[in-house]
Amino acid sequence: MYKTIKKDDKNKTNISVHRIIPGETLFHRNYGLRICSTLRGASAPSCSGIFPRYFEFYCISHMYDGHGLYYDEKEGEKFIEPGSLICMIPGYIHFYGGWGDNYVEDAVCFYGAVADMLFRSGVFKRGIFSIGKERALVPIIELARDPRDENQLQANIKLQEFICSLYLEQIKGGKREKFELLIKEIKKSLSKWWTVEEMAEFCGMSEVNFRRQFKRKFGISPKQYISHVKITAAAERLSSSNLPVEKIAKEFAYYDQFHFSRRFKAITGLSPSEYRKNMIHRQHI
Repeated sequence: MYKTIKKDDKNKTNISVHRIIPGETLFHRNYGLRICSTLRGASAPSCSGIFPRYFEFYCISHMYDGHGLYYDEKEGEKFIEPGSLICMIPGYIHFYGGWGDNYVEDAVCFYGAVADMLFRSGVFKRGIFSIGKERALVPIIELARDPRDENQLQANIKLQEFICSLYLEQIKGGKREKFELLIKEIKKSLSKWWTVEEMAEFCGMSEVNFRRQFKRKFGISPKQYISHVKITAAAERLSSSNLPVEKIAKEFAYYDQFHFSRRFKAITGLSPSEYRKNMIHRQHI
């Protein structure tokens, strides 16, 4: 993108206009959608004030780290926390950037007839949404940076899927997708003890709301869930390997073997050694 300065005679201020970078191909024109600019892991320093601007294109900015400030004339100022997603439409005067910290973002900017239809239908909406810290825009960005038509096509499809999933999540008001991503991450990192604060931040929720939603969905607390996942995985290791109980305990971040054995028995009804003997016996029946 490149910028020009436009004088706002009504408010006596200068407005920065972010224009579209030329480069549309025949494929983009025929398809009706072009991703014209992307940012991956861009870090902008804390701003010294509010500088109004507008875009000639649609923009999705995911601030996955840092802290920021959003401003427009209708909604005033809003502080932005990590996990916030800003969806912006062409011609709307606004500002967002770092505030007391860097604004660290992934961003996708786009335009075209398909984008206009998504906006007119209400599927793409201007606003601030909470999606957690999972960097969902990165797969779109990676494809969009390859100029080949097949990758441009895949990038467009993934962008539309992202916009539609965001819309469906908003109208359902559910947290299903965020919880699914969190559970996947927990199971990938069984050597880590997640705090409730970290889990809530990952899902872009307050701790109080996260605890309530999690208990409603899974029937147990977040900490109880992690304990069950760890013990279930540890039970599989006990039955499929000859590793000492102490080493298996450490694999799952139980550095106190007594604590591990106590939690294992509370969940399975057997001590680790009893569980292993029982499984060996079953395998020989």
